[in-house]
Amino acid sequence: MKTLSIGLTGGIGSSKTLIAEVFTQMGIPVFNADMQAKQLYNLPMVQKDMEAMFEQKLFYNNILDKDKLSKIIFNDRQQLHKLNAYIHPLVEMEYRNFLYLYTTMHYTYVIMESAIIFESGWHSFFDKIICVNTPLELMIQRTMQRDRADRESVMRKIANQIPIKEKVSLSDYIINNDDCELVLPQIIEIDKELNNRLEA
Repeated sequence: MKTLSIGLTGGIGSSKTLIAEVFTQMGIPVFNADMQAKQLYNLPMVQKDMEAMFEQKLFYNNILDKDKLSKIIFNDRQQLHKLNAYIHPLVEMEYRNFLYLYTTMHYTYVIMESAIIFESGWHSFFDKIICVNTPLELMIQRTMQRDRADRESVMRKIANQIPIKEKVSLSDYIINNDDCELVLPQIIEIDKELNNRLEA
C-alpha cells in the first residue's frame, strides 16, 4: 500500500505551521522544510560553503547571523536563488529519507510543510498539494506581528514568493484561513479524503 506524499504550502503568515501541528496531533508525520534548512546551518560543511558562497562571515560561534543573511538574500534575488540552489537539494534529500522511513512503517500519508513548494520545484514529487489560503493583508499583518517587522520588509519577502492566488489554483486541496471560516473541519475533511483515496 503506497504512502502518499503530500505538500502543505501557503504564503508567509498563513499559519501553515499551526495547521501542520494539527495534522501532527492527528498522528500524521510532518516534515518541516524550513526547520530542516535551519538544522543544516549547524553543519560545519554548510557553514563553510555558505561563507564561501557569499564571500563574508555569516556564522559567529556556529550561529547564523539571520539579519545579515536576510539583508543579502532579500535585497538581491540572484543571491536568494544562489542560496536556494545550494540548500534545497539537501532539504529534498532529507525529505526523501523521511518519506522512505514512514513508507516502510505503512503510514497512509506524510506531509512536507514548506512555503516554497512551487518556487523550489518540489511540487513535482508530491501526490497531492494542500494550500493554506489567507488574504494578503491578513498575511502581512500576521507576519509583521510575529516577526516584529516593518511592512516594507514583509512585502519584500512576499515579493519573492508566487502570489497566493496562483498557489491556490495549482493545489489540490484548499484550507481557508481567513479568521472567518473554521479551520479544523477543513483539515478533518482533507484527512478523510486522503484516507478514502487510499482505501478506494
